Amino acid sequence: EFLHLSQVGTKASSVLNYCIAQLSDFKTWESAPTLLKNLLLNGTKKLETLFIQSADVHCVLASNLLSVLCSLMKSPISDNLNSLLVSGFKSVYNVIKLISKFWDQDMILAPALQYFAEIVKNLSQQESQTFIPALLQSDKCTDFLESTFENPSSKMFSHCLVIVVWLSANGQLYEGKHFVTIRSQFLMNYLATCCRPYMFLILQLLKYALSAMIEKRTMCGACHFFKSCQDFIPSKIFCQSELRQIYGYLQQYVSQEDSSLRFEAMECIHKLVGSGSDLGHFVLQHSWNLTMFESLSSRVENGLQDFELNFYALFSTQSQSPLWSSTSVNSFLMGLLNSSFTAEQQEKAMAIIKKIKDSQVKVDKYLLETVDACLQDYEDW
Repeated sequence: EFLHLSQVGTKASSVLNYCIAQLSDFKTWESAPTLLKNLLLNGTKKLETLFIQSADVHCVLASNLLSVLCSLMKSPISDNLNSLLVSGFKSVYNVIKLISKFWDQDMILAPALQYFAEIVKNLSQQESQTFIPALLQSDKCTDFLESTFENPSSKMFSHCLVIVVWLSANGQLYEGKHFVTIRSQFLMNYLATCCRPYMFLILQLLKYALSAMIEKRTMCGACHFFKSCQDFIPSKIFCQSELRQIYGYLQQYVSQEDSSLRFEAMECIHKLVGSGSDLGHFVLQHSWNLTMFESLSSRVENGLQDFELNFYALFSTQSQSPLWSSTSVNSFLMGLLNSSFTAEQQEKAMAIIKKIKDSQVKVDKYLLETVDACLQDYEDW
């Protein structure tokens, strides 16, 4: 029976992967042949049924199904198959069992982690509360996630990172015995070395860690942050010297072309400012702020997003150090002209304009008057 199921699984996965490859060549799901679509939908569901019934015994069958689901998730047609991916939730528990049982066998573990990492991206917080205890019931899972997080050269590092961020964001209600312990020094190292493919997730994890630190916690969801340094305070995840280093690292992401990186970096800086008076003063008066805003100016000329305006407002209303050069202030003003804000955001923009007027920076007077007039007249704005 084992040989028979293995052969069935291998042949089925080959056929289904072929269907995925063929369907991916079509511009739209609707334009693809009905026969291929039905074969993919029905075949995947039947293979999954076999997997659910026999995953504990037939790891080859599990590997076959996971290869199909992983191929499907990477395919352009995945957006049209949400219902199919949701049907995979039935096998999540089986995948968790596989991760626990075959944590030292890459043939099973790699596709299992890839599948699980993709699934958790689409889970609601309520659904996450169901799966987190199941994943963390084994110390083998937590040990593996911890060791992989500390090994960025691992081919499973990216999947591990997705899961760790998910645990940090959704594990607040988790009451189990096992937690994923994250040594914050590794988070510092990743910030310093610019692991660009993973930087969005690294910044998200940093944001959650800073939030926990502000609330004097070392627990962040289902993750426990740990570190040791000379001036370490038990209630804080980072010591003061590291927090100052972190700000230096974050400055380089404020002007990134990817707006999602800019958003996460600015969110982290907001938290640094709110973490304490000494650190807040250090951030707001930092000598490199002028350079940071100079670099950011090229990103905002065509319009500011809300989070960018909030960032400008934070510094312009609280910082006593120079923030503006003639280039950066004119780019900011052009960005305001190309933006549309709510009444609340408009008030923030007007407060920034007032600060610009009070500063000694050289500014295009006509541009400043134009922006000021638009802000004063909300209907024209």
